[in-house]
Amino acid sequence: MRLLRGAIITTIALAAAAAVSPGIAQAEPAAAAAGAKGTYTTLAPTRILDTRNGNGAPAGKIGRAGILHLQVGGRGGVPASGVSAVTLNVTVTSPTDHSFLTVFPSGITRPTASSLNFTPGWTGANSVTVKLGANGGVDIYNHDGTTHVIVDVMGYYAENDQAQSMNGLFHPITPRRLIDTREDAEGALPSDYYLRSALNFGTDNPHIRAWAVNVTSTGAIGDGFLTAWNGDINSLQETSTLNYRRGETVPNMAIVPTAPCYDCGSFEGWPSIGVYAQTTTHVIVDIVGFFDDGTFTGNGLRFDPIAPTRIVDTREALGAPGALGQATTTKITAPGTVLNTADGATSSLALNVTAINPSIPTVLTVWANGIDGQTKPGVSNLNPQPGRVTPNAAITAIGPSNAFNVYNHGGNVHLVVDVVGRFYFPTATPAGALRMAPQPSGAPNAGRAGSVGFQSAHAAA
Repeated sequence: MRLLRGAIITTIALAAAAAVSPGIAQAEPAAAAAGAKGTYTTLAPTRILDTRNGNGAPAGKIGRAGILHLQVGGRGGVPASGVSAVTLNVTVTSPTDHSFLTVFPSGITRPTASSLNFTPGWTGANSVTVKLGANGGVDIYNHDGTTHVIVDVMGYYAENDQAQSMNGLFHPITPRRLIDTREDAEGALPSDYYLRSALNFGTDNPHIRAWAVNVTSTGAIGDGFLTAWNGDINSLQETSTLNYRRGETVPNMAIVPTAPCYDCGSFEGWPSIGVYAQTTTHVIVDIVGFFDDGTFTGNGLRFDPIAPTRIVDTREALGAPGALGQATTTKITAPGTVLNTADGATSSLALNVTAINPSIPTVLTVWANGIDGQTKPGVSNLNPQPGRVTPNAAITAIGPSNAFNVYNHGGNVHLVVDVVGRFYFPTATPAGALRMAPQPSGAPNAGRAGSVGFQSAHAAA
């Protein structure tokens, strides 16, 4: 039994769920999702691979140029059929060399893409959205050395209208910072403590099922991990969202289920998430969107997975002319090959973004290009360090020219971007539908997200 000795609560009211950002026309309210295709279902995180103990595959490390086949369909709460893609948290531990993993649908040729880059002796994770092969499996390729691999399944997307699904539609919002403990009087999140963040969507509160967030640990006093979950202390599990080392800054994207906030005073019942720290560290949480139950006010997006497709590699002048310079914003235009879908108009992209060998410590930020009223948000997607290759998943809206921006804060850094899927408005959506979902108003795009204070906690089973 782990005793959680306290809880920090951050809260922010998002007024008028149908309110929109300046310059963005409002779409007509949508009815409940018609059919399940492209909708998302969250799952309790379940470990489906651990090469250290033989869970999901024979015990033993993946070797150089080795490929491990992992059966996903029919395991960990994922249906045996009717699933187009899954969200996984992929962790490496005890690698012997500089290397990378590529996670891709089984039954296809390995694509030129990377899912997770790592150094010798490192333990770390990355969120991976991957299309399933025809047999419900994925393949995991290790480029060099040997490494153990751990995989937790977090959720899945429906392949057809008949699939079992909670009908979760995605709503991208202007990226904004919800939590930054560096700016709060209480300071870092202590060991064995957790914090909760609650958002108010008004009358739509009962229909919020998950948030798409970027979670970052920084300034940790020792090695440890963060777990992002629905904030219900009774459902906290022994899984990690990201692993960190003393003094490092480590981000990871996650789609985190929500639960009604309890013991929250005037915020009672608002959708909320929690973040638990194994070892004292500062915690940053940025939100980029949310998933509903198919009945939220406004038109949501459905997901169409693709095999990982590289659209940017500045080392080869692919997608951008060269390394990103200091304090520069680079426009990335998505090619038609990753936009085209017969089901509707692409509005957002699911990416894996990798920063390569920055000249100094820096921060990268990804956001939509050319949407009126949107400037660079006060959030971060990656925190690269010199001499390292740093990946992170991202979901970004695209503007009218099918483009998104990448801002580099300091020095020079090479950039690689792989697309793993697209979020689209279905063809049945009324004419004039938005590229972005209705934007809640009343919340800052950066900085502290409301008041912070300690609260009693309960023991976790």
